[in-house]
Amino acid sequence: MNPNDDATVSTDEVVAAAALVDLPLSDDDATAVGALLSQWIPAAQELNARMRAAENTAIAPITTFTTPDFPHQTSEGAGAP
Repeated sequence: MNPNDDATVSTDEVVAAAALVDLPLSDDDATAVGALLSQWIPAAQELNARMRAAENTAIAPITTFTTPDFPHQTSEGAGAP
């Protein structure tokens, strides 16, 4: 990203990131991805700042992801279904 503008993602940056994972992108696609990310980043930064505020420290996700073969801690004890 441009060091002078934290929200701008250039087409060259998108192309470089895509190349790291061997993802072929056309110039039009790379331009579209850069524009999309440039729009998303300010909102993500704002949400991050809001969630780090002291009044939100007790908030936890309502959805958790589990694996059937992993022993989970429940009110009945570890490994209870």
